[in-house]
Amino acid sequence: MCSSDLQNIIVDNRAGAGGMIGADIVAKAASDGYTLLLVDALHIVSPIFSRNTLYDPVRDFTPIAMIAKSPLFLATYTAHEAKTLADMLGLARREPGRVAVGIPGTGNIVIEMLQLRGKVRFNPVPYKGGAPALNDLVAGNIQLFTGSIATFGGFAKSGRVRLLATTALTRHPDYSDVPTFAEAGTPGVDYEQWFGMLAPARLPQKVGAILGSSIAEAIKDAEVRDRFNRLALDPAFLGPEDYNKRVLSDATRWRKVAADAGIKPVE
Repeated sequence: MCSSDLQNIIVDNRAGAGGMIGADIVAKAASDGYTLLLVDALHIVSPIFSRNTLYDPVRDFTPIAMIAKSPLFLATYTAHEAKTLADMLGLARREPGRVAVGIPGTGNIVIEMLQLRGKVRFNPVPYKGGAPALNDLVAGNIQLFTGSIATFGGFAKSGRVRLLATTALTRHPDYSDVPTFAEAGTPGVDYEQWFGMLAPARLPQKVGAILGSSIAEAIKDAEVRDRFNRLALDPAFLGPEDYNKRVLSDATRWRKVAADAGIKPVE
C-alpha cells in the first residue's frame, strides 16, 4: 500500500446520554464513508428505554463491521449473604424491594431479562454512569450490578466483588468458576456485548465493502488484537452483510423482551 492510499482518522469523542449524542450526529452526517460510529450492543437497546432518541438505531445507519465482543457478568459485593444467583433471586422474592440494582442510564436489558425469567422485581437505582454504580456495589450500598470483564476483572480477582453468573452461553476460560445463567438455574438470560462500526444510512454498497475489508485487515494485525485483549475484548469480525443480520436479529429480540417485560420508555 502506498502512502497516498492511507487516510488519517480523527477520533471525535461525543460522550453523553448513553452514546445517543454521538449517534445522532452520525445519523445526520453525509453518507460518504468518511463519518463512522463506534457502538456497542446498547446502541440498539437504548431507544427501548428512552423517548428522547432522535434517530432510529437500525433504519438510520448502515452496518459496516462487528469488530469485537465480550460477555457480561452479574455481580454482588463479597460480604453479601447471597452466595449464588439462586440465593439472590430467593431473597428478592421473599423481600420485594430489598435487592437494589445499579442502572446506569435509562435501563438495563440484562436486568429486565433476569426479572422476567426469574419472576422477580428488583429495586432499580439510577446512576449517571457505570463507575459510581460500581463504587456503590463494592461499598455494599447496592446489591447487584452488571458489567464486562473490564469492569469487574480487578475487583473479582482481588475478592472485592463476587461474580454470580455470566451472560455468555459458555463459561469464560478466565472465570471458569462462574456459571452461565442457564447453569445457575435461570435460562434465557444470554447477552453478548458486541462492538461494531456503523455509517449513516444509504451508504453505497461499494463503499461499505471497502470499509469492511479494511477493518477485517486491521483486526488481523497482532498489535490490534493484543490491544483488544488488554481491553478484555475478544476480536470478532463480521462483514457488512452478516453484521446487518446480527443487528436486525438483536433489535427484534430486544423489542420482544421489552414487550414481554412491559417496559415503557421514559423522557
